[in-house]
Amino acid sequence: MSLTKDQEFLDTALARVRQARYGRAWRAIMAGLLAASMGAGTLAPSVALAYQEKPSTVSYATGAVTINNVDSNVTGFVGYRIFKANVLDDTSSSTGKSERNVAWASSEVQTAVLGVIKSVDPSFASTGAQDAAAWIEEHVNGFHTGVDDSMGRVTDASPDATKNRTWADSGTVATKLALALKDTPKVEISAGEKKSLDEGWWLFLTNDASLVAGEGKHSVGTSPVFMLVGGSDVVVNEKAKVPTVDKDIKSDATGEWGKVADSERSQTVSYRLTGTVSGNVNSFDKYWYAFHDEFTEGLTLDRTSIHVKHYANAQEAQSDPDGTNDEVGSDVSQFFTPTFDDSNVLTVRTDDLKAIKDLTGSSVIVVYYTASLNEKAVIGSTGNPNAVALEYSNNPTGTGRGETTPHKVTDYTYQLALHKVDRNTEVSLDGATFTIRVEKGDDEASTGLYVQADGSLAKDAHEFVTADGGKISVKGLDAGTYRVSETVAPKGYDKIDDFTFTIDPTYGGDDGQQLTALDTTVTGAKGDVIAGESDGSLNDNHLDAKSNTATDVETGTVRVTVGDAKITKLPLTGEEGIGVAVGVGAAGVVISLAGAMLRRRQDDPAA
Repeated sequence: MSLTKDQEFLDTALARVRQARYGRAWRAIMAGLLAASMGAGTLAPSVALAYQEKPSTVSYATGAVTINNVDSNVTGFVGYRIFKANVLDDTSSSTGKSERNVAWASSEVQTAVLGVIKSVDPSFASTGAQDAAAWIEEHVNGFHTGVDDSMGRVTDASPDATKNRTWADSGTVATKLALALKDTPKVEISAGEKKSLDEGWWLFLTNDASLVAGEGKHSVGTSPVFMLVGGSDVVVNEKAKVPTVDKDIKSDATGEWGKVADSERSQTVSYRLTGTVSGNVNSFDKYWYAFHDEFTEGLTLDRTSIHVKHYANAQEAQSDPDGTNDEVGSDVSQFFTPTFDDSNVLTVRTDDLKAIKDLTGSSVIVVYYTASLNEKAVIGSTGNPNAVALEYSNNPTGTGRGETTPHKVTDYTYQLALHKVDRNTEVSLDGATFTIRVEKGDDEASTGLYVQADGSLAKDAHEFVTADGGKISVKGLDAGTYRVSETVAPKGYDKIDDFTFTIDPTYGGDDGQQLTALDTTVTGAKGDVIAGESDGSLNDNHLDAKSNTATDVETGTVRVTVGDAKITKLPLTGEEGIGVAVGVGAAGVVISLAGAMLRRRQDDPAA
């Protein structure tokens, strides 16, 4: 809605009036006509202009402005006065304000603004504040996320394009003006502060110094905010949205994504990193973006598993939780470089996220990968956490980078401590051999597999042998139910029947990731197996557990004590003794019969 032709016509008319020396009365009339003709115009951001000839002396009052941070942002602001003006409350204007007596705020501002105008429009020849204001109104007609031309004007007339005029994109006139004005006089303003300023047309930006340390490091700079200050107080929110990051681990027990899981040694565990972008991402010339995911020594990354997807919004990302649906989102792994350094930090970064097609302030970037617990995995309550932070460009008119607070998930694993003893004397027994099979895993894939020496699972059975005081220790076990079979008993002892034990953890705490309880239940082989350590009662041919020894939350240990009965051999007992007795009796009968026959022949030779 250009006013240039109206201005040219009326300016020419005014000049002729002056030449004809019609006097001040005619000039006032013409100025009034000019003001009326421009009442329907708008000045970025959509404020009414009313041009009139400047009196020789004009005084300017003050007005008050308050700029608020958006949620999660902690920054300050700086203001640059572009034009002096008498600002009036105007109910007929869409913004409620209009101005009179427009003049340059300073020579530095005049030089900066005219430099931008002439770089975009070399044909612009005026040096006047009123002409510059009219040109800016024509070329900066809203701040938006829709399609624009090289001058920053909206070319997409759809309702959505109009509704979404929120951010000033990089390379547009609005952003060019903001960059040029950063070297002109400025006023610092705290967030939420009611600041008294000279009335006129102002540009507000984030104070660069407030983005570099403390909580400001977790913030983002605003897109340019242009407004009239004067008349009634002005309150405005900055044009920004702070990026966020989240991390999830997939539970093998439920198949759901969350903050905590448990697994056995070498089990493949899925992880997901979810990042959002600055709402005004298109205000940035380039947009640095990097996930920094810190591993503990107990986790081994599968580097071949890393892939990155871009989703249009959070809802679309949620519809593809595992990142495996090719019909949802787009794979953008080619734009990212993953590295894993000596400090166990996985970095997945891009120098310019804006290389991704269709990137907007609603975009969501998700990194998927897998890892497993290794021999250095922590057993028990500390768990194996890893935390991610997102680093991002945080200043649309600068080069700074912000960083989110870290978000972590935790993977737990457990251990079995088995003790083999004489059931009667409770003396430790070495040399017993056991196999351990998953009776019912917390995931279907593990059920039926055998526990190996390092806690991992395989199809073939591994034989554990009690040693060093009748002990077996197996680290790196997942939650679930396990079946134990004694395949070889110590010499002189009977084998016991199969039995099962469970590993049953409970998680809670403020973040839901703390191991708060660990329980176990032993079934089968009644009287021969107990959960916990023996209470030391001897010569009763029975095992009794000592209180509170079945599990240890701190060390993640489940304890089981197994008692074998000793085999006792008494003389002439059992099957072997009976055989001997029968043999001796039979021989006696034969000898007696032979003697009787011999005596008979002696008494009766004819027999």
